[in-house]
Amino acid sequence: TPRLMNDNSSHASEAATLPPSPKVAIPRWPVDHLTTFIAAFGVALVMAVWGMAWYGVNQDRDIAITSQMRKNANIARMIDEHANGMFQSAAANLHFLKLAAEASGLRLSIKERLPDFRFASNVHLHMLLIDERGDIVNSTLPNQRPVNVADRNYFSVQAARSDVGLYVGEPVIGKVTSTPTFHLSERINKQDGSFGGVAVLMIDPQYFANFYMRLELGQDDVISLVGRDQVIRAARYGARVTAGDVGAHPGLWRHLEGAAEGNIVGAIDADGIARIYSYRALQAFPLVAVVGTSMARVIAGSHGKDYLIIAAFITILTLGAGILITRSLARAQKMAALLAVELREAIERDRAAPSTASEAPLHSPIHRWRVGTMTPPRAASI
Repeated sequence: TPRLMNDNSSHASEAATLPPSPKVAIPRWPVDHLTTFIAAFGVALVMAVWGMAWYGVNQDRDIAITSQMRKNANIARMIDEHANGMFQSAAANLHFLKLAAEASGLRLSIKERLPDFRFASNVHLHMLLIDERGDIVNSTLPNQRPVNVADRNYFSVQAARSDVGLYVGEPVIGKVTSTPTFHLSERINKQDGSFGGVAVLMIDPQYFANFYMRLELGQDDVISLVGRDQVIRAARYGARVTAGDVGAHPGLWRHLEGAAEGNIVGAIDADGIARIYSYRALQAFPLVAVVGTSMARVIAGSHGKDYLIIAAFITILTLGAGILITRSLARAQKMAALLAVELREAIERDRAAPSTASEAPLHSPIHRWRVGTMTPPRAASI
């Protein structure tokens, strides 16, 4: 009918005015850039946290080493004072015995001349008078038997030179006592100045070891009293007590040439263990007090590991947060894509049924697209 023809022609004209079917898509660059930014921020944050943690570990390590140096220096000073006091008293008694022997001969009564010879009641000490042939002719030892010590350094050094003065010998197994002993000796001269014998004071290294045992040491720590001949007079390595070791602390001596006391960080012993050392040379005797604390024990007692734990915790949190945010953005991107498909299908359905277009709300995305006030991407974003 004419009415039907008019309706069809109106629908045809309306369809002819519609724009072509849009290609609806969601731009990806905002999400991609946001994901990249989050990843870069997370990496920067983790790097900053670990940088601060590494700085804190180094700072704490330096503080722990400096603190241990002060402690070791105090212990070395205490060992110096202890050994120096003992040796000074011993040297004074020995020198008095030398003068008495030069005046009265080697057969004098030592106990009568030195009635107060007990400068350390808890140490095994004995005095010997040796003639020019190396035979012990007088001593404070009970049941003294004839013994020749001409082959021992404390005798041969004094016999060879007249200007040695006090000689501090290295620990040896004593021919008299059959136990580790080191000797202090002085030359005895005859009236004409020729060699007349040696006055000797025997010292048990256990005296120093007992003193060192009072100090708290770790398994790899060391305390020693070592001669400048690089022979240990008495030492404690952890729980082990030793004396007479040759070539002790090989890395110490080049430092000792420049300063009578100081600190060393590193491995200067043959065992290769890194330690924090403090050393102090005795002023009046050719001896050096050495204290070494294991570097591993010092670092283990510091708080450096706390910084690493905190940094690891923050790293885990950052990684977890980054994963959650990235997955949330991916889900949002996927939902936006689905909405774009639905919108495109809705537009296609609207084109297939143009008679219903007039019934769409005036402010709907489809209506606004149809009348040309909204671009397809903007409609898709809505």
